[in-house]
Amino acid sequence: MEPSSVKKPIRLTVAPSSMLEAVRASLRDGDEIVRLRRGSFAVVPPGLDRWQREISLHLALCAAISRDVSAEHALGLTSAARVHGLRTWTVVEKPHLIIGTRTSSRSATDHHRHLLDLPEEDVVVAAGVRVVRLERVAVDCARFLHPRDALVVVDHVVAVLSRATFKERVRTERSAATVRHELTGRIERLPGRSRGRARARAVIAWSTPWSESAWESHLRWVVLCWGRRDVVVQQVVPTRRGTYRTDLSIPLEVPPGGRIRWLHIEFDGLIKYGAGDPEANAQTIVEERERERAIEATGDVVVRFTAREASSELHVVRALELHLLRSPLHARRPVRELVV
Repeated sequence: MEPSSVKKPIRLTVAPSSMLEAVRASLRDGDEIVRLRRGSFAVVPPGLDRWQREISLHLALCAAISRDVSAEHALGLTSAARVHGLRTWTVVEKPHLIIGTRTSSRSATDHHRHLLDLPEEDVVVAAGVRVVRLERVAVDCARFLHPRDALVVVDHVVAVLSRATFKERVRTERSAATVRHELTGRIERLPGRSRGRARARAVIAWSTPWSESAWESHLRWVVLCWGRRDVVVQQVVPTRRGTYRTDLSIPLEVPPGGRIRWLHIEFDGLIKYGAGDPEANAQTIVEERERERAIEATGDVVVRFTAREASSELHVVRALELHLLRSPLHARRPVRELVV
C-alpha cells in the first residue's frame, strides 16, 4: 500500500425520524437502524468490520449535525480528517464543527464547536457534507491536537498532497517539501498571538510523506521527543535475499569500511498478520523472520514492537536505549515543541 492511499468510510443512509416507518419497510436482511441524535437515525448494513462501522457512524452523525446546524459551519479537525479518509490516532466520538460566526444557540452535547475564521476557500463538499480542505485540516490539527495525534494526521495529509509513491521517491520528497512550505506559510499568516503556532510549525516541519500507519507516526513521535532527530523513515536495506524497507531507522555507527550500521524499528500490527487468518498469520510470520535474519546478516539490528508495547513510550525508549546508549553516534536533542 502506498503512503498516499486513503480509506474512505462507507456513506450510510441518514434520515429524519419522520421517515422511520418508511425506511423500516424497505430494510434488507441484516440491516440495522441506529439512532444518531434526537430526530436522526442511520441504516447500517451487515458485514462491516469494527473500523468501518465506527467511522461510518461517525460520518453519519456528522451529516445529521450538519443538517441541523443553521450557522455557517464546516466539519474540521479529526472529523474532517476522517471524511477525507485520513488516518487519525483514535476513532473520533464527537464531531468537530468549525463555526465561522458566533451563535446564540445553546451548546450541544454530541459535538464540539470551535469559533474560528472560516473563509469559503477553505471549505469543500465531501461525502455530502461541508468539510475544511486538506490544507486546513493539517494546520488546525497541528495547532490544536496533542502533537502525536497531529503528526498522524499531518503525515497523511503531506503524503496525499504530494502523491507519495515509493516508485518516485525523489519526486515525492520534492513535492512533500513544497507541501510543508505551503502549510508553514498558512501558519505564518495567522495573527501573531494565535494559539498553537510554535507547535504547529514543529509538527509540519517533522512530518513525512512516508509513514504508512498511525503506529509508525506514533513511534517516530516517541523517537523525536526522546531526542534522536536523525531517525529515517522507510530506509532502503539491500540484503542477499533482496531489498527491503523498514519502518524507522536510526544510525548506530560508521565502521572503517564506511557502511552505516542501523537500528531498524518495526511495528508489528494485526493487519500485517492476516487479520486473524491462522494460515496467513503463520506464513507472514515465517516471511518476516526470514526478512529480519537477512537484515541482521548485514550487521544491522532490528527491534520490533507490538501495539501493546508501542503504546508505552517508556517501554519503547528503554528498548532503544539497550542499543543506542552504546552507539558512538548517540547524541540526543529532543524536539521540545513536540513534547507534552
